[in-house]
Amino acid sequence: MKHLYQDIARQVVSTIDWQSLGIPKGHGALTVFKSIEKRLWFESCPDLSDLYTGVAILCIYGFLDRARQVGLILSAVPCGTPEVQYSYIHSCFTLPCCFLERSGAIDEAAPLRQLALNPPGAPFRLGPRALDGSMLKAFYADKDYDRKYHAGWPLSDIATLSDMWVMGSTSPEYTKQRIGELIDVNLAEIRSIPKWEPWQ
Repeated sequence: MKHLYQDIARQVVSTIDWQSLGIPKGHGALTVFKSIEKRLWFESCPDLSDLYTGVAILCIYGFLDRARQVGLILSAVPCGTPEVQYSYIHSCFTLPCCFLERSGAIDEAAPLRQLALNPPGAPFRLGPRALDGSMLKAFYADKDYDRKYHAGWPLSDIATLSDMWVMGSTSPEYTKQRIGELIDVNLAEIRSIPKWEPWQ
């Protein structure tokens, strides 16, 4: 079977170039990057989940240039391709856009913001729940949260909050300032979890 956009997949893997990131043995990010390198099929939701998670990790640990470049490469995947769950691709625009804008790199973020707001191909819009805060896991308010097992919770919320930052929240509770504060809370948490600490 011939898989979609394998030329783009190769460009993504080459751009991430995880072995040059200096990730220490045993770090939580390794599994994700190794999975992307092994296989990136755009018609596979698990593979696309790894892709957006990998872009989130690049942003969280300061590799914004690579995250930005991955987003720009993915602009070659049009929205509306039936086999592709485009929401994962869209997150690869909003994540680096949010982090770049928050760092003050507005010009570098501009093409990603344009891609997020007007992606190539068919129109794409996130559903109301994606932007009103109701999908946030909010680890700090959940008694079932166990950081030993749930590192994906703050990571997921960082992605959701990045969507809200770029696309705008439908809830007045989530102002730009509040979204930024919550991103920082989740960043502090994931960076303090054993095996998820910053390495540089």
